[in-house]
Amino acid sequence: MKNPLNSIDKAVMKVIDKSVGDYNKKTGGTKADLSNKLWDVASITTGAGILATLPFPMSIVFAGLWFYATSEQMKSKNNEIYRKEIAAAQEGHLDAYVEDYKNTFKSVGYSLLIPLTALTSLIHFQETSYKTDLGLGLCATGLTVASCATNIMRSSNLHMPKIDLTSRLNNDEIITLMGPLKKD
Repeated sequence: MKNPLNSIDKAVMKVIDKSVGDYNKKTGGTKADLSNKLWDVASITTGAGILATLPFPMSIVFAGLWFYATSEQMKSKNNEIYRKEIAAAQEGHLDAYVEDYKNTFKSVGYSLLIPLTALTSLIHFQETSYKTDLGLGLCATGLTVASCATNIMRSSNLHMPKIDLTSRLNNDEIITLMGPLKKD
């Protein structure tokens, strides 16, 4: 019998692979670029939730720790992993360290959903103030985005970085976008 969690993971990764491919086609960015941007969003959203939920001195400490410990560390690791993955792909093989680290990304990505469940249940089943509900909601949103950012680094899409849009278009598409050239 197949493990249903593997089926869910395959479906999640299919959506993520498509999203990374679309992001690359639209912006020329890489999966590391997308993941890093989402980590910025996650850290800001979760940090705002922490500030709204916890009392003043403690909230500053936890928000700062969350920002540094997650966002900055994960962005650094994303860039390292992506560089190694590209170097190995250009040599025509897989990097064992990168492939092993993808399992770490998988564990971290899904582990972030555990506190998400707890936060969501607090919002729905506890009598709390609007400020606390907002803070918990922001934390839950940030954790969801962080989970997506982590799973993006597991994507198999290795689109080459930073190709400008005009190099991807043929002359007819450029004329359609910019309009016909006027001749004097």
